[in-house]
This record gives sequence, structure tokens and C-alpha cells, in this order.
Amino acid sequence: MKKLLIFLGILFLASNAYSLPSRGGGSIILRSISSSANSITITSTDPALFLDATTSGDTDFYLCNNEDSLGTDDDVFTIGTGTSCGSNSLLKLDGNNFTLGTIDPTILLDATTSGDTDFYICDNEDSLGTDDDTFIIGTGSTCGSSDAFAITSNGDASFEQNVLINELNFSAATAGTDDNYALTLVPSATVYTTGLMVMFSTTNANSGAATLNINGLGAKSLKMLNNQQPADDYIESGSIIMAVYDGTNFQMIQPDANP
Repeated sequence: MKKLLIFLGILFLASNAYSLPSRGGGSIILRSISSSANSITITSTDPALFLDATTSGDTDFYLCNNEDSLGTDDDVFTIGTGTSCGSNSLLKLDGNNFTLGTIDPTILLDATTSGDTDFYICDNEDSLGTDDDTFIIGTGSTCGSSDAFAITSNGDASFEQNVLINELNFSAATAGTDDNYALTLVPSATVYTTGLMVMFSTTNANSGAATLNINGLGAKSLKMLNNQQPADDYIESGSIIMAVYDGTNFQMIQPDANP
């Protein structure tokens, strides 16, 4: 008899919608598994799903449709902590906006492959209740742990790491033989583009014609005054060189170290 009742119950659910009363009014509707619109529907003024942890001290979560004004298309889909819709919202989605609503809202791009780089985008709170937060992009899994780019509340932007900025690369020590300078930029350059500018410190002087090779992309001639070969010791050991790629060669901007 028990097996027969279970079988009849399965048949009923397979061919009908089954309604359960919900907490706070409304209903939960389990639709037919044979229907083309398979779904679970929660009907209420503010329909919500609560994940109520039974262990004391554990965090409860909710998903809800937060009603603003009855009869108007201004409801907000909300995810948060607690057992009351809208009580401590973490994420909100309305018809136009996506909002992370915490003290330090953060989006983590967590690479699952071991050794791959994780990234974060966050609003780093300095002092509660003051307009001094900082928008940050960085590497890692914690807001503010290794910032690469930041914008303050007054509009100031800063690059916190040695990054590629509008094809301008900063500071890389050279290696290679006397006249064949080599740079390893971090992050690495992937192609020579016209206007690429580099500044680097040298480890040795030149003796006539010289070349520059960046990240193994191939040696390019270092020129002075547009297209002239540099004289001996134009570059001294320890010199800071600034050079711009013109599409063919790197033109050095700094003057002769030994005029």
C-alpha cells in the first residue's frame, strides 16, 4: 500500500503543479516535470528564498524580490545575509543597475588552475562615513593586497606597479654584450609599435653602432639625432637612456654622455 501511494504521488507531481504554503504568505509552486516550462515559482508580494542554517552562529542567506512600490516596475532582485529580505544586501540588480552593497564591495576573478594569477576589482574603504574610498584593480584574492591601478574619490589615478601605460615602459636594467643591449620588461612587451618609449639603465658603454632588443622581440638599431649612429661612449655604463621606437629604429632622446 505504501509503495502504491508513493507511485501515485509521483504520477501526480509528474502531471500537475504542486503548491506548498510559504513562510509569510503566498505559495511555492512546483511545476510539472513534463511541462516545457519546468520551474519552481515562489509567489508573494516580496517573494524570497531563505537559506536558514540550523547550526548556531552560521551565516544565513536569502534571495528575494524586494518590492519598492506596489504596482510599479521598480522591484530589486537582492542577495544578502540574514533571514529578512533587504536586511543586509550584498548584491542588488534592478532594471538598469548592478550593485555590490558591502563596506568594501569586491569582485574576485579567481583562476582555478594552480599557479595562475587571480585578480580583484574593489572599493577600498579608508574611513567609514567619509568620502575617501579608493577604486582599485589588482592581483590576488584580497582587496588592497597587491594594487596595480587605483582611482581616489577626488579623481586622482595612480599606477602602483611597473605596468605598461600608453606604450610607456619604465626602468629595466640591461644585459647582453657591449653594443647589444637587451631589456626584459614586466609586464612584457609583445610587439614593437611606433611610439613605444622605454627608459633603462645601462651596464656598459657603447663602442659605435648599438642595438636594443626588448623581451626577445629582435634587435633594433639605437640611433641618435634621427638616423645617425652613436659615437663611441655616447652611452656610458650607468647611463639612463630614453629611447622611442619610430617604426624602424629606436631613437635616443638623451644627449651624448661624452660630447
